[in-house]
Amino acid sequence: MNTSYGVFFYFIKNNHNCKNCVVLVNNMDILYQFDYNVEDINIIEKGANLMKVSKLYSTSIAAALLSTTILTGVASANQPANTTIQTATGNTSTNTPTAKQSLESAVEKAKAELTNSKTVLGETDATYKSLAEAITKAENLLKSTDTKDEAFSAESKSLSEITTKTRDARIAKTAADTKALSDAKKALNAEIEVKVSTGSKPTKLVADYVAKKKEAVRVYGDAASKVEDLNKAKNALVSAREAVVNSPKVIKLSTGTDGKLTINFKTLDGRTDFPKSTGKLTSTGTVTAEKGTDYIEVYDLRDLTKKYQLTLPQGFEINNPDKVPANAEEITNIDLKQTPGYQFDEALVTFTLKRDGQVIKSAIPSFTVLQETGYDNRYSDVTTKLTDEQLKDIKAYYLKEGYIVDPSSKFTFNKDNFYQTAEINFIKKPAEMPVIDGPGMSSFNGYQFKAGQKYTLPVYVELYEQPNSNVQMNNKDFNIQVMSVTRAGSKKKLSVKDNKFTFTKPGSYTVKFAIRGKNGEKLRDYKGKERSYIYVSNTATVVDSAPVISGVKNTTYSKKTFSYTKGIKAYDYVDKKYVKVTYKGKVNPSKKGKYKLYYSATDSKGNTAKKTRYVVVK
Repeated sequence: MNTSYGVFFYFIKNNHNCKNCVVLVNNMDILYQFDYNVEDINIIEKGANLMKVSKLYSTSIAAALLSTTILTGVASANQPANTTIQTATGNTSTNTPTAKQSLESAVEKAKAELTNSKTVLGETDATYKSLAEAITKAENLLKSTDTKDEAFSAESKSLSEITTKTRDARIAKTAADTKALSDAKKALNAEIEVKVSTGSKPTKLVADYVAKKKEAVRVYGDAASKVEDLNKAKNALVSAREAVVNSPKVIKLSTGTDGKLTINFKTLDGRTDFPKSTGKLTSTGTVTAEKGTDYIEVYDLRDLTKKYQLTLPQGFEINNPDKVPANAEEITNIDLKQTPGYQFDEALVTFTLKRDGQVIKSAIPSFTVLQETGYDNRYSDVTTKLTDEQLKDIKAYYLKEGYIVDPSSKFTFNKDNFYQTAEINFIKKPAEMPVIDGPGMSSFNGYQFKAGQKYTLPVYVELYEQPNSNVQMNNKDFNIQVMSVTRAGSKKKLSVKDNKFTFTKPGSYTVKFAIRGKNGEKLRDYKGKERSYIYVSNTATVVDSAPVISGVKNTTYSKKTFSYTKGIKAYDYVDKKYVKVTYKGKVNPSKKGKYKLYYSATDSKGNTAKKTRYVVVK
């Protein structure tokens, strides 16, 4: 039968023995099916969906009920208290609920909806908050003692509308969340299904990708996974996969349990000896695997030094660091080249042996030894580094039939190249030379050298017959050659060329000379032993010096203008910088005569250099 919305809920509340009752509400134009054991009321649209009631009633009963309800028009909403309501079991008499009761019922429904919407919409949702506020307002109205039915009815209608709006929002949100979850699962599954080639890819990246994929499969299969969990797993998987796909292919080499791998060095022309430290050579280096691994992975040769700490020989670098090796062989055997501009303290010198200028067939036509650079080397220095077998071969093939080493077999090696060559020539021993007395001592005799100035050192040395002797010998009777200069406290030999040397800093220096006969004569030392040469050493005292003024020259002038400082400068060799040059005097270029100018320059320590210049004006 027809009834009002309020009567309908009153009917539900007061008919607990009615199961699956059906009632038609005209003003809402919908058919309600309900069960008192079920909290929610299922709303079934009139007409097409009416047949859903047939699960509870036969089609004929449902149709008859609908027809009877519509045609009889019994009991409108304003009927008095006693009203008959058509039910599935027959006629039942009940009282029409009051407006207040309808509001109470609406509050109960609203609270139920508020509970259901809390986990879906959340307490911060505007619709949820509106319903909560409406419930509070309705409850406050119910507590009032002077509220009229019109106010109850209006509030009941408003609350029901907000409840319906909240329910619709919850259903929509649930549907959206369900769709979002479904979409997220589909998206994650699509990424899981992507096939990736991991061959020759970096091990760590591949391991990370496998781990991320395993985690993605777990999250996908977990019924408790949320959209954010699915998206997070998908993004991590995509990122790991892209890292693998975008990474270059590498060659993997095992290092063994010690994490080390030997790398062999060679030059493009096949040399395999490289400088390691003073007097020592190397032909290999070592790479170290990253912590916790027993392998290295190489994309290009630069990885050997950048990632795996390969130490290269001094003065050498990888010939082509950007080369992408084709196989393991090209990693464990690499080409090196000299670093441009590097200065070597030693050179690997290959000596070719000749006799009378010609290479002869022998067991040892050449040999290679490490020689210091930057000063004159002698044959005797070379032979000290040879093996007994090599010396035996030299004596057998070269030092026979009266042959000797050509005295001109002296070598000076530059610092620019590690690999150098030289020749040692053996010549017929000349006629026996006389033996003369050689010096037993030498001295600079207290001479003080100035820092920054170049000296021809043999000019300053004095030779004496015996140690502690005051009998001086004539330097002109000997060939005096500087062999080395070493600064006090250092073992490094400084560069000397043509017996000339510049002391760059104040202090003490040891200067070693080789004394030979002027015409090749043998020398008799103070003990009476004959020698081809005698070594003597001297201590040179070097003091700070004034700057060196250059460009000061006497000139004849005939122009109208005159420059006092053009081309004139002063350099402090100790501080290694130019200093200011000052002058006194004046030149009148318009007046003939001879003018005198005084120039001076002072360094940071107060040392002053002075020079005089004469200018003639014509």
